[in-house]
Amino acid sequence: FLTARPVPKMTIGIIESLQIKGTFLLATPIESSEYKYEGKTLSVSLDSFDIVLLGKEDEAPAADETKPFVKAPYLPCNIALDVHKDLKIKSSLDGSMMKFTCIQLYALADGETKIAVQFQKFQNHLVSLSKVNMAGTIPHNKVDVIEDFVFSSDGTIDIVRGHSTNEWADAFRPASRQKINKKAPDSSPTTVRLPNCNIAQIKVVIRLDTTLVGVNDTKLAIKPYKGNPETTIH
Repeated sequence: FLTARPVPKMTIGIIESLQIKGTFLLATPIESSEYKYEGKTLSVSLDSFDIVLLGKEDEAPAADETKPFVKAPYLPCNIALDVHKDLKIKSSLDGSMMKFTCIQLYALADGETKIAVQFQKFQNHLVSLSKVNMAGTIPHNKVDVIEDFVFSSDGTIDIVRGHSTNEWADAFRPASRQKINKKAPDSSPTTVRLPNCNIAQIKVVIRLDTTLVGVNDTKLAIKPYKGNPETTIH
């Protein structure tokens, strides 16, 4: 015979404050959020999510820098996150901002963490991406490894030229980590393994952030890339 299990659901009218120590705090209140737990999956639906990442500005570097750049989170259940409007992430250390529009994230907890992300737009002060889908598997017994990474974009990637490699690193890595590396200039750069990655063709527009007349954008089409078991990025 069949039995129907109740599906726990909850709607919260407003969350005025939220902080996870050493991780993030809520920058603006969350209004009308919905939560549902069904089939070992926690589904979270938000209109917008605006947070400030917390970091340890005065963290001392270890003699041997072993802190991983990519490490699988241990999830108590599967998680499905749907932010209908904007997800804004601001750094408390340097004030930099990342903004996602209409983002959906699904994380599967099954011995390793499998993650799929889809969003309509991503933007910071250096780059903007539109209509992006990506997925990958992060093993619990390895660090700095994303297996079976897949990336595709149906839109264009808009890049602002004229910035150094250090500025690019600061824009996508935690500021506290950058401070540690500056104190230890001899340390080798972080290497992330992407075995068997699959990246679809990408349309890129490179522009100069200027008001000068006669400066044209550069348009590129990057061919699809299929990685091998030893593929890495720095």
